[in-house]
Amino acid sequence: PISSTRIRSALAAGEIDNVNAMLGRPYMLEGRIERGDQLGRQLGVPTANLEGVTQLLPRFGIFAGYVWLSDDELSMPIVTRLDKKAVPAVFSVGIRPSLHSVAPPVRVEAHLLKGAYGPDALYGKRAGYYLTHRLRDEIAFSDLEALKRQMATDIAEARRLLT
Repeated sequence: PISSTRIRSALAAGEIDNVNAMLGRPYMLEGRIERGDQLGRQLGVPTANLEGVTQLLPRFGIFAGYVWLSDDELSMPIVTRLDKKAVPAVFSVGIRPSLHSVAPPVRVEAHLLKGAYGPDALYGKRAGYYLTHRLRDEIAFSDLEALKRQMATDIAEARRLLT
């Protein structure tokens, strides 16, 4: 039987496919896009940082899925199904261990795979991050070049899964 306990346990284990099967829809994190530290932009992979997330986070890792962006302040993402306007994306949920922060904050970041957005175009927008596939666990890399290579691999895998 499906229960909230089973869903929470699958989410904690990073089993996003099981979570989605039990829910009958993609698991979604919702919040507002806020300015980060701009490292993704410096690495050539700009990200949209989701703040104010109140939903339970999955086991830290890299995911593929879709991003819904608000058209106006009152719009809300559709929770019961994937919104038709959602854009393919790759997500990082975790503490970014390669950056060796002393007290790392948990981050929920998305790199959108379609569309053109100006440097500040997404800040302040409400967004829904639909997680459809788990790509891998969050891991630490020896240097930023190794991280960049892995990000390129993750992006290619997300594109393959989502198109």
